[in-house]
Amino acid sequence: MQRKKVDTRAQGLVLCDNPRCDSPARLYCVPCSEKICTGCTGLHMLKKSNKGHNVVDYKEKTKHGDILYCKTHDHEKCELYCEQCEIPVCSKCLSGKSHKGHDYTETSALFDLKRTCIIKERDSIKNHIQLLKEQMEVMDTKLKESEQKCNNLVSEVGVRKEEMLKAVERAANNQLQKIDDLKTLDINQIQAQKEKLEQQIAKATAVLESQEGLLKGHSPSELFSYESKASDLKDIPVMIVLEEHSFKKGSLSTEVIESGFGDVD
Repeated sequence: MQRKKVDTRAQGLVLCDNPRCDSPARLYCVPCSEKICTGCTGLHMLKKSNKGHNVVDYKEKTKHGDILYCKTHDHEKCELYCEQCEIPVCSKCLSGKSHKGHDYTETSALFDLKRTCIIKERDSIKNHIQLLKEQMEVMDTKLKESEQKCNNLVSEVGVRKEEMLKAVERAANNQLQKIDDLKTLDINQIQAQKEKLEQQIAKATAVLESQEGLLKGHSPSELFSYESKASDLKDIPVMIVLEEHSFKKGSLSTEVIESGFGDVD
């Protein structure tokens, strides 16, 4: 089983990213985004990396955050973003002809924009989840109303039943069965609607947790490549409308007791 790493000041202990090591991390490799203890530093430096290694004190790692390395020129930092090519570029990229005359934006500004967008989207998703939960509450209310409605129908049928002789017993049981069927139908519809809402809440919550991970994490490349999920989460299931039913008393005679007892529709 892989050891779970905890990177939080609240618990005061950050462990080395080497899965075979349980020592506290004192250092941080910026290009690799890995936490390292003093004993594993030499082993880490021997690892092959296209970006090279830049090991700093762990407390200083936040000063080296939001760094993108050029995909064309190894070890080169990208501080600008080419608007036309839509890629981060380093100083060597700028010296070539492929980006000549293009417009640029500082990558730090783009990171700030990304964070702002994620925060806004996070708040929007929280509101979306709240709306879904409110619909869940409405479904619970509808379930209680359905049960009460069916109980009222049962009472009406029971009162009518008590007024009749034993000859109406079979007719009364038939109507009670209809009510049970209607109740089952209402409950099934409501439960199906609740399942849809629960699925949407789970989907929105998963996106929210992913965004929280991006905001708390230290992976600039993942943050930079983030794409909005808000458009997939805007739909709210259409509220179901339960069919209304009532008990209609029939004209009762001893000759036609079953047909004259009444009917639930």
